[in-house]
Amino acid sequence: MKKLKITIFLLLVINKITFSQTKKWNTYELDSIVSIDMPFDVYEIDTIQDFKKTYQIYSYKDSTHFLASKIYLGKTYSNIESITLPIDDQTLGEFYSNLTSILIEGTHYELKHSEPINYNHLQGYKLHFKKKGDTTTIQEANFILVNKNFYSFIYTNSNGINKIDQKKFFDSINFSNSKELIQYPKRSFSFKKILIILLILLFLSFLSQIKSK
Repeated sequence: MKKLKITIFLLLVINKITFSQTKKWNTYELDSIVSIDMPFDVYEIDTIQDFKKTYQIYSYKDSTHFLASKIYLGKTYSNIESITLPIDDQTLGEFYSNLTSILIEGTHYELKHSEPINYNHLQGYKLHFKKKGDTTTIQEANFILVNKNFYSFIYTNSNGINKIDQKKFFDSINFSNSKELIQYPKRSFSFKKILIILLILLFLSFLSQIKSK
């Protein structure tokens, strides 16, 4: 989890450059299945952080920042240890919970509220942050794990969240159904089921031996 901690923390750091822009919203593709609307001039970064393929697009002006990113968490290099991915609803919930703890440690903001969310029946998680010692929400971060990619959508306004911008940004997030969207491997038989079947087979074999005698 240490490598993930460093990577996620880097995603929350945005260079502050001031320039004049018109607030026009356009739709951008994060990849072949995810698109989102963003205002201002939009920039992209395509790199590798801690051996994880990372792609992000972002825009900003004055106190307002928008960020959409994805990190591939699958195994990229055979000699590099990969992160253990969720295998069911419970471990997916634990993944988001652990991530929340990491973010709280890595940001100077204070967690105000968190809740589960859904995109096209996909399970995600939403966090609201505020400045320490204040009650005003200044950042919302939405996360979702799909096809071994960790997607994050972050809107920050140091003067306080603008409800119109917040709704326009997060409501525009779209996961296409053109490809199968999987949050964890589909397993037809769990270990518990396999164990039960083996016990039944052993029991039947035992009964068969008794009858043969």
